[in-house]
Amino acid sequence: MFIFEGTFFPGMFIPPHTHTREDEVTVILAGELTIDIGGRVSTAAAGAFVIKPRGEHHSMWNHTDQPTRVLEIHTPGLLEPYYDALGELFAASDLGDSEREAAIDRLHAKYGIHYHPELISEMVTADGRRPQRAPRP
Repeated sequence: MFIFEGTFFPGMFIPPHTHTREDEVTVILAGELTIDIGGRVSTAAAGAFVIKPRGEHHSMWNHTDQPTRVLEIHTPGLLEPYYDALGELFAASDLGDSEREAAIDRLHAKYGIHYHPELISEMVTADGRRPQRAPRP
């Protein structure tokens, strides 16, 4: 099991993706998120446990103007090195955009994570707001 605490700042969007090797649970500690799991979109508020099974695409978006704190739980705990490597890629000042994107693609493939940019339009709030296309994680 791998557990970490994180913050979704206002407007932050994790695009639709599928984990092939682990299940994931998000616990909303404070604030709320719009969540899409397999095309089912809902709002998760503080206290919610959001189960994201392996093999089913999911995405998350802070549609509010306040930070949202979450606890992320992955099982089995295989993704800690992934997050370390991803952080290093974002911090690397010697990479151009296309080099960074190619390195991120290789990292995703190594960890069995598949992104689905064609599904971004599924994420929408009840009042019709949608996340803006953001740089890929």
